[in-house]
Amino acid sequence: MESIISIIDRFNPIFYILRCALNNTKPDKSALEGVNFDELRTLCRFHGVNAMAATALLSVDGIEEIIGADGKKQCHYSKSRSIGRYLTYKDETQLVCEALAKREIHYTKLKGIVLGDYYAQIGMREMSDVDLLIDSDKIKQAGEVMRSFGYEGTALELSNHDVFQKPPMLCFEIHDELFTKYHRKYYDYYINCREKMIPAPDDPYELRFTDEDFYIYMLAHSVKHLYDSGVGLRALTDIYVYLNSFELDRGYVDRELEALGILKEEQVMRSLAFKLLSPSQSAELPSLTDSEEKVLTVILESGANGTLEQSIKNRSTESVFSDSGEISAKSKRAYIKSRLFPKPEAYEIAHPFFYRHKAARPFLVFVRIGEALFKKKDGLKTEIKMLSKVQTDKSKTDK
Repeated sequence: MESIISIIDRFNPIFYILRCALNNTKPDKSALEGVNFDELRTLCRFHGVNAMAATALLSVDGIEEIIGADGKKQCHYSKSRSIGRYLTYKDETQLVCEALAKREIHYTKLKGIVLGDYYAQIGMREMSDVDLLIDSDKIKQAGEVMRSFGYEGTALELSNHDVFQKPPMLCFEIHDELFTKYHRKYYDYYINCREKMIPAPDDPYELRFTDEDFYIYMLAHSVKHLYDSGVGLRALTDIYVYLNSFELDRGYVDRELEALGILKEEQVMRSLAFKLLSPSQSAELPSLTDSEEKVLTVILESGANGTLEQSIKNRSTESVFSDSGEISAKSKRAYIKSRLFPKPEAYEIAHPFFYRHKAARPFLVFVRIGEALFKKKDGLKTEIKMLSKVQTDKSKTDK
């Protein structure tokens, strides 16, 4: 098993380059000497920060002397591709939102389409889709709007959103709620989320969170992913950029985070964001607390989209602060149990019959096994392969 220190050390060059990008400073050539740029590009892609790193590297005079002509070409491609996607998404979002307003459909822009505006340069924050929140009684009409622009839609099973895609790369996720019932505490908190919103000054059909409530939602979304299958470095860059863009009412934010039960997670992630990304004359990493090391390790190993391995680890513990090791025998048993006998919130969405009829619930396990064997074979193979990674050190498996 790679140690926490070695994992963090491997990312030190990335921390330094992102720090330069976010604070609009040029990296020092001497700090880039000896860096494995093939590995750096791979890790940046894994975390969705390739364009961010490319922006900083291209600001260095004579950067081709360090990363080579091909490396410089790849940086230009990553940066220009992200800028192109960002501008395309901004234009397309404006057209879609104007059409929604014409049909008197209220909408709220979420996540990346909002956050991208606060970064130092356009396209620095990579985007793969646009998220919009629509009132549940207007979802059908919103789908008609999307199809009028040439999008094809799919209702995702077990989800709180429909996905609309248009070649070659455009994707919109239309939400009718911010969280599903599976994430009950978030679902309950945001059940009346419109009460926390105000109309935009230039469009009464656009409803926006206050600056504080947008931050709280941003953190709730990140922490949810942190505990599901992990979240990547972009969650930290978002925190850093957002908090440098607004003076928030900290008392209100802390009270709401406490009500959500994620105040400690926010404090650790905020501390990490500023320790890793604040301007510094040194490329060395500042000292971290034990909690910060554990959360950072989860972040570094999870990437932008999370991993199945991290999901298995998370299902064996109530907190990312308590374990960041390999998959143990205890983790394996806890994961298998959660897959065979899910929480009621899970089968309320996936198997409503069994949720409504408690007497039938003992038979649900056979339904789930059948689904895995006949409908989700590839996913089952991946899970089995991952579950085979069990520690052999008995001193660490069943404490």
